[in-house]
Amino acid sequence: MALKVLRILIPIAFISKPSNAQTITQECTNRKNVCIGPGPTYRPLPGCENYVQCGFNNNVAVEHRCQSGTIFDETLTKCNWDTVSRCNVKACPRTLTPTESPTENPTSPPSTMPTGHPSVTPSQTPSVAPTTSSPTMAYDFFRLLEFEDFQRNMESLVFLSYTASGTVYPSKMYTLSGMINSLKDMALIGISYDDPRDGSQKFFKFYLGYEEKNLAYGQANLAAFLANAMVESIAKDTCDELNSDDMAGRFAVSNSCGQNGRSYQDEFCIIAEEAKMSCPVDVNMETTAVSNE
Repeated sequence: MALKVLRILIPIAFISKPSNAQTITQECTNRKNVCIGPGPTYRPLPGCENYVQCGFNNNVAVEHRCQSGTIFDETLTKCNWDTVSRCNVKACPRTLTPTESPTENPTSPPSTMPTGHPSVTPSQTPSVAPTTSSPTMAYDFFRLLEFEDFQRNMESLVFLSYTASGTVYPSKMYTLSGMINSLKDMALIGISYDDPRDGSQKFFKFYLGYEEKNLAYGQANLAAFLANAMVESIAKDTCDELNSDDMAGRFAVSNSCGQNGRSYQDEFCIIAEEAKMSCPVDVNMETTAVSNE
């Protein structure tokens, strides 16, 4: 099941056209007209090795260059490997203004030396340090989650639950918006914990392939996570522990106290720092099953 979902999610979820990207209608493209008309924020220049970030009033705010081996992908609106990118931008022909009449030979040989020292001493170092890698804003994993095709496929293939009789219905507990919000928390903030070895605070984070070249790793990681969630949680529309220890084809009510030979009430945290995660046994506690099993 998990492998099947992996094969489905990666190609259909991420290789799609952004909902806010519209076709640019210029017959040819140059730096003066690349930002004119409706379209995405990032747009390629002829050759597709350079791209611009459009600002207000149809002006070019910033110009970027893709790293070696990559070009701008018009489908993803970001740099991607040149072997898989789609980019077709027609350059505008150069226009030369003809002179009204032939120019005559100069009356004296042109000077080969400057007439004087420059009025401003050139700086020895650039005023702004050049970037050595793609800007971080050019790679936004969560931008991929806004694609209409991705959202439609996720809602029709992933976030589905089943009744005991096998009837399919949209999950009430698990939603696409809930996943995106949780994913942002886990990927950008993470969960902190104290390392028992040295007492330092560390964070668990969901890896999304933060570097642009590792985009496929982030996609595969999310697909694997969703495949596991579909089997263990989404399909049953519950976040409770699922019954898996059956006896004679039935699940015992005592499973809530421990499955597969375990006794939950007798388990405790052996690390002192984790003792706060344990709680005393409540012999009067009552629970009600809410899943379809």
